[in-house]
Order: sequence, then C-alpha cells, then structure tokens
Amino acid sequence: MSQSAFKTEVAFEMRYGLIVLKVEIHGKEYDFLLDTGAPNIISKELALQLGIKAAGTGKAGDSQGGSRRLEFAAIDSIGIGDLQFLNTGAAIADLKQTNEIPCFKVDGMIGSNLMRKAIWQFDYERHIITITSNRDSLSIPSNAQTIKFHTDIVGVPLIDVQMNGQTEQNVIVDLGSNRDFFSSTKTLEKLKEGGLRTDIYSYGYGATGLFGKGKPDTTWNALIGSIMLDSLKLSNLVVSFCENKPKTIGTNFFKNYRLVIDWSSGELSMIPIRPYDNTSQKEFNFSLFLKDKQVFIGSLLSVGNKVVDGPQLGDQVLEIDGEDYRSCSGERWCTMLSRRFENTTEEISLLVKRGDRS
Repeated sequence: MSQSAFKTEVAFEMRYGLIVLKVEIHGKEYDFLLDTGAPNIISKELALQLGIKAAGTGKAGDSQGGSRRLEFAAIDSIGIGDLQFLNTGAAIADLKQTNEIPCFKVDGMIGSNLMRKAIWQFDYERHIITITSNRDSLSIPSNAQTIKFHTDIVGVPLIDVQMNGQTEQNVIVDLGSNRDFFSSTKTLEKLKEGGLRTDIYSYGYGATGLFGKGKPDTTWNALIGSIMLDSLKLSNLVVSFCENKPKTIGTNFFKNYRLVIDWSSGELSMIPIRPYDNTSQKEFNFSLFLKDKQVFIGSLLSVGNKVVDGPQLGDQVLEIDGEDYRSCSGERWCTMLSRRFENTTEEISLLVKRGDRS
C-alpha cells in the first residue's frame, strides 16, 4: 500500500450476481470482477496493451476443479478508489476461452492476494465497498456475527462449516461465485450415516470456471437441519454436494449481509440485511450450455430414480418462448444467462431437437 492509514469508498455494480468495480492501471480505468477465491488476474489483451511482461509461470485452479499453468507478472500499482496497491502479482489469462466470462465484460479480476492488504466492507444494499486500515471506522455493531478464518498461500479466506455435527474444513469464502453452499460428497456420505436422506440431484455440466466447463458431475441437494459457521447458526437450508468442485460459500449467501473481511485479524463480520432463504430448489429443472453457437441441455434435475419430465440431456434447444435459438451469438447467450438473476421462478417454454426429431 502507498498509504499507512486510509479509508475510501468505491461504488460497484452487480453483473450476473457478482461484484464488478473500477480499477486504475497506468492511468487508465478498467472494469474488474472481484473474486476472493482467487489471486489477481488480468486478461492477455490488457497485459499486452500495458506492456506487462511475465516473470514466471505457475499452476492455477478454477471454480470447477480445472487447472492449467499460467504466466504470472507483477503490477507496480493498481488504483482502487483513492488507494494505490503496490507491487501485487497477477496471473495472465485468456478471459475469452469460455462463453460465459466474456458476458461480464471485464479486463481482469481483483483477488485475495491484493485484498489481504486491507479491511474490506461490502454493502450490498448501497452497492458500496469500503476499504480501510481501521476496523473501528466501519461502525460494526456489537451484535454482528463473527466468523474466524484462515488463508491459503495467496490469501483466500477459508472457514470450517459444521453441518448436522459433521465438520467440512477449508470451505472457500468465494465472492467470485454467484452460488450458495457447495460441499463435498465425502461429507455427504458421513451425513447419510447419521440418517440424512437425499434423493434430489442433477447430472451434467454445471457452472463455468476460468478454464471452461468442468467434467460432467452429479450434484446432490440436501436440506441440512443445522449449519454452524463459527458463532452463526443457520437452520434448514439446501446445500449442494459435488465430487469434482471446490467447497465454497458464494455471493448468493453473503449478499444478505453487510460483510466485513478483516485479513489482519482473520475474521468475517456479518451484519444481517435480510433473512437468508435457501430452503428449497429455486432454479429450473435443467441448465443450458452453448457450443458452436448452438444451445443444448447441459444438466437435468432428478428426484429419486426419476428424471423430472421435460427435456433430456444433450437435446438441442431450437426455441425458447417462441424465439429462434437455432443459432445463438455470444450477446444473445449473455442475455439468456441474465434471466437467471432477474427471475428464477418464471416459467419458460422450449422446443428441442432430440436426435433427428424436434
């Protein structure tokens, strides 16, 4: 940091359920996604434009369990609000290798290796981030819930979560995820030994990470009676369990609080804004993916041994609500994705092609 004592407020906007904010590098302003589950990332195009040279390579992972070797570089100064973050590392990555990340229209990502140099408050009601060196300047009420965390090597916050008495360790506080709770199938098996019943699951492609779709996977959804995040107790919430995805808690949970992340003390402070409601499945019974400008059914929800009536895995989507999607551009795909964050309870009609039949 170029300042020893500081406090600044920065406006942000939500795009597809995630935080996007303005940063300044070499005197020019850019849009960056905020992601506590990763280090800083800049696009290949921006690195070339700014003349940023790689200093080495390293292995990097994404939210879907994918990993690749990326080039890394040091950025001499990143401006956020009135602050200058000096000499922070960043991975140089192709942000156009998926169909989804370009929808955010960002040039990079602000990660935990930069964020850990300050105390950050996220006010989702006012769309304001406060960055400060002094925790007392945030007026955190005495009844705020406090959750202890530790970090990995780049500063990613990790917490332990208890579910019906079983402890899931090293769960990522992931503001780069627009989801809720994701846990491991190992923990699910232990919960089943304790009497937990679950017969709701989906199979297929899920969300997208930096390196694209993960491998097809089964995601189990279970209603957990008791969840403990340190002193914060939650009841009767749906948790998703996957084998090939990291354990995370995403923005869809944290946006219900005024959230303070204090890397110096290793504490999250959470001040409730609204009740968190994740007591039932709220999304469609299927998900879509784009390949070669065509839309397909990517995953399906099942209950017990029965797939919910409707489209089948791999069907090509020809029409949505009467609109032709036989050919789908990137912009149309982004518009389609935005519907999930505007209204997840709406009904839609599909015309699909199965094999040679439609």
